[in-house]
Amino acid sequence: MQPRLDVVIELFNQEKSFLDILIGHAAERPNAIAMIDPDRWDLTYAALLSCVERLCNRLAELGITEGKTVGADLPVAAELAVASIAISSSGAFAPLNSKIPVEEKLAYLEEIEAAALVVGEGSDRVLQARA
Repeated sequence: MQPRLDVVIELFNQEKSFLDILIGHAAERPNAIAMIDPDRWDLTYAALLSCVERLCNRLAELGITEGKTVGADLPVAAELAVASIAISSSGAFAPLNSKIPVEEKLAYLEEIEAAALVVGEGSDRVLQARA
């Protein structure tokens, strides 16, 4: 499948956030495929927007406000894409390298003064407990 170059071009030619563009695409073509995760599922624009909005709402419930840095320890998959869109809409997105030791991840999170850490099923339980 070829990348959607119209979306990439749109990002560079407008002063809209990725979230704003996603909202527009979800309104115009809610059932069109927005993302393919070959190992698990396809996400429509409406489903992708729903996932992003749920994470945005959860971060807001936790008091994560605009300008805060949020780390993410997620596999390179749909979850990482959702987290990057949601977190970037209000703060700084800081993905963690899954190949580095937990102690280095914790040091990095402290260095960047992360306000929260988004984790997935595959995340290191020690990291989750200590972050």
